Parts: sequence; C-alpha cells; structure tokens
Amino acid sequence: MDNKIFISYCWKNETIVDEIDESFAIDGVTLVRDKRNTEYKDSFKEFMKKIRSTDSVLMIVSDAYLKSRNCMYEVLETLKDENFKDRIYPIVLHDAKIYSPAERLEYLEYWKNEYSTLKESISKFSPEEVISVTSDLKIMRDIYGSIVDFISIVSDLKNIPLDTLKKNHFKEIKQKLGIQVVSKSKIRYDLFKQEDISHAGAKRYSAQILIDSKYSRDEVKSVIQEVTGNLINSNYYKNEKLKQHFGNKRADVVWLFVANRLSDANNANWICRTIWINSDLDENMRPTEMKGNDLIDDIKIEWNDKYEELSEFYDGYLTTKDEFLSQHDNLIGRYQSIIKPLIELFNTELKRKNSFKSVIEYVGKFEDEINEIYNEGNNMPFAPHDCKELDKLTQSYFAHSHNLFLYYSKKGLKTWKEENRIYLMKQSITHLSEVSDKIHIERIKA
Repeated sequence: MDNKIFISYCWKNETIVDEIDESFAIDGVTLVRDKRNTEYKDSFKEFMKKIRSTDSVLMIVSDAYLKSRNCMYEVLETLKDENFKDRIYPIVLHDAKIYSPAERLEYLEYWKNEYSTLKESISKFSPEEVISVTSDLKIMRDIYGSIVDFISIVSDLKNIPLDTLKKNHFKEIKQKLGIQVVSKSKIRYDLFKQEDISHAGAKRYSAQILIDSKYSRDEVKSVIQEVTGNLINSNYYKNEKLKQHFGNKRADVVWLFVANRLSDANNANWICRTIWINSDLDENMRPTEMKGNDLIDDIKIEWNDKYEELSEFYDGYLTTKDEFLSQHDNLIGRYQSIIKPLIELFNTELKRKNSFKSVIEYVGKFEDEINEIYNEGNNMPFAPHDCKELDKLTQSYFAHSHNLFLYYSKKGLKTWKEENRIYLMKQSITHLSEVSDKIHIERIKA
C-alpha cells in the first residue's frame, strides 16, 4: 500500500501511540512519526509541515493534544487543504472534552488566554527585539480562531472508543485507510504455574505466562485478555472444600505474570504483571490494587520498563550447570567438615549433661570460617533452571548450618538461656538433617 500516513499526537500520550504504531507495523505500514522521521538538529516545524504531503493523518485527540501548540500547528497545516475532512482519522481519548458546546468553549478560553498573555509580553519590547516570537503569536491567533471549528468537526464524526479499537487491532481505521489486515496465525504462549489461591471470601487465581519476545505489546495484551477471561470462568480448585464452597461461581480476582524467558520467570523479572478484580467483590475482600500504567477493559497492566536491563543483569550472574554443581559440592563439603564435629560434640555434652564448654570453644574456633563459607554461599551465581530446587534447598542448608554456630557464640550466650539454646540447637539439627536428605535426592537427579 502506497498510502503515507502521518500520526499527530502529544508526547504525553506516547504509550498509546506506541501501541498504534506496533499494530500498524504488524500489517506492514510504517507511520510517519516525529521520533522516527527526525534526526538530531532537524527542525520540528519543518517536520510538522510534512503533514500536508501525506495522504492521511491519524490524530490522537486528547486534552493535552488540544492544548499543545505543536499539535495545533499540525492541525492548522491539515486544515489548509480543502479535502482535509477526507484525510483525517481522529482517535478521541476519554479526557478530550469535545462533545458539549460548553466544554468546547473551555478550549477557546484556554487559547484566548495563551494568545493574550503572549501578546501582552511582546508589547513590552520593540518589534525588532521580538521578531521570532511574533510568528508564534500569529500561530496562537490562528489556533484561537480555528479551535472551536476543528473540535466541532471532530465531534461530529463517528468516533470509536479507544478500548474497542485496541481490541480489534484498529481494524475499523485500517479498513477505511485501505490497509489489508494481515490474517495472523494463533499467538503461541505457554501458561504454567496456574494456582488457586482462593480463600473463603474470594475466588482467586494466579498464573504465569511465557510468550516469545517477537510478539508486539498489542499481541501480548490480546493473550492477557484471553487468559484472564479463561481464568475468570475456570472451575479448577486446589481442594474439594473450595470446590463445594464456590461451585461454578466466576472468579473474583485474577493475577497474571508475563515473561519472555523461563530464566526471567525464575527471577521474577516480568515484562508485565496484571490484575483483574470483580467490580462486585466486597471492599473488605479486595486485594491491594497495583497502580498500573495500562488498561484493557477492567484488567490493569503494569509494564516493566526495566525488563531488558534486569534481564541483562540476571544473565550476567547466571552460571552454567557444571559450574553451579561444582561450587555447590565444594561449599556443602566444607560445611559438613565443620558442622559434623560440632553436632557430635553437642550430642556428647547433652548426654553427659555437661556445661557445653567444648561446644563453646569449638564455635569460637570455627565461627569466622563458617561465616566466610556462609557469605560465599550467599554470593553464588544464579542457578540454571533445572537446579533451582537444589539451589533453594542448599540456601536453606546454609542458613540452618549457620544457626548452629549462633546459639553458642558470644552473642548467643548473652541472648538465650541454656534451656532455650539446647532447644534451638536440637531444632536446627533436625531441620538440617531433613534438608540434607532432600539435597541428596535433588543432587542425584541433577
């Protein structure tokens, strides 16, 4: 298609424009846009004049747009053509006050004040001193003279709500522009770790989504909408009690967590998080709402602007499987060589009902070394995906091992009474034994 399409918008609405841009790009259309079609030191005024040389103009009409000098300059350039009504395709955002005469007059008043303020400021200088500013005054006068007519024209056109346009991938506008909408193959994604996290007062689901980075934000949103809808109507329950309690009731809350890669999901580095809450849910049962920076109907979306940055960071700390297992085995071996004698001393003193003097001396002797190993364990690189469970158990092992040296340290002797220290020591030894058995099983599987 040869139709050259200009997109006129206010930078405050850039997130919405990015979505429109991506949607048109999927169908092979590159919009003429300031951040793509201007370079360092290019004149923005000259770029804005290009609006007359394009075939069609998408206008993202918002309150900010109608109060922007640059945007209104683009409008003035468009209005110079006799057939401008055939060339403009407005997308009216919810904050644009254009549908009542009183609201339109607010914009007239705004530009009247802008014009009067600048005119008054100019009057304080000689004409020679403000030649360049005088041209701005003329533009404001033209905006002031045209703003109501422009708004009346836009409000008279049939405007489709933005949410509807986005849901249909801007199909209505594309068809008017003669754009052949590409029939898209099914967007492929993996839904995993679906959880029922309901309680008696609310039916709630959480799920993670893996989706390839090749898909646009618009396509990701269509997946979010689809999965949220499916979970709203899901009848999966974690136990029979909840199933009997809720039956076929629709969900009250749905959370989604979306990532491009499994490694990012493991590190909770999401490209976005979403939440949907049933509007009828009792206020006392509603979870804390995320602020969000995007919306699909009632689904709030929080896009992670630092996704790529964090992904690179995690990649830098991710180790290979053989390197991880080598470090793991080394640290576990060093821990065991120090911990085993301590446990034997403690059990011996416990049977003899002695003063635990040998335990105290042993802790004092090896406390620095155990702290050193503990710090090394905390600074291990991120484990590969198939070693995540082993890594989790190992960190627990490190913590319980470190605790064994806490109870009879100088600090521990001041903190706990003898009977409390004995109880805590026994508990840690039991936990350590349980974790050791699990580590042994995971290590064999690895």
